[in-house]
Amino acid sequence: YIIWYDYNIAIQGGGGGVLVVGLSWIDLVLRLIPEGLIIILAGYAISKKPICIKLYLSSSVIFAIFTFGLKNLPISAVLPIILSSAIAVLLLVFVNKIKIIHSIISTTVCLLLSILFEGVNLFVLDRYLNVDTYGVFTNVTPLLKQLYTLPSLLLLATIVITYFFIVRRKKSSYEVI
Repeated sequence: YIIWYDYNIAIQGGGGGVLVVGLSWIDLVLRLIPEGLIIILAGYAISKKPICIKLYLSSSVIFAIFTFGLKNLPISAVLPIILSSAIAVLLLVFVNKIKIIHSIISTTVCLLLSILFEGVNLFVLDRYLNVDTYGVFTNVTPLLKQLYTLPSLLLLATIVITYFFIVRRKKSSYEVI
């Protein structure tokens, strides 16, 4: 949702100015940490590398904290998306020792799927459930905002986890360290 929201603001005329999305701690815990877990898992799945739990969890939390900080800076709406993607690639390469090509592919695929699913989620909320989607990001509590945007995160998680287990099944030596 954060990506889609930033994109919508950029299209609606806010892209040239400075925007602080203003995330709360609820956003960090309920959205950014799970998103970090998904993105790092996608890197492991695409690289077919065994998971090191300690590196996996620490990378996910570091990604979430950096993204949280970026989203709270007074910078362009799209810049945190690009910087968060770069941070994910760097964490996958330098911390998790995943090849750079696999890191770039996994991060890009997650970003594109996230944008797609968030767009579909907002479309369903707006067209079929008659929810004021602009109000979801400006006039509701952080917890309610997370509930509205949960379907896109769950769909992304389902696809990444399913792909992970398909790859794991095909590679018999795939293990968790």
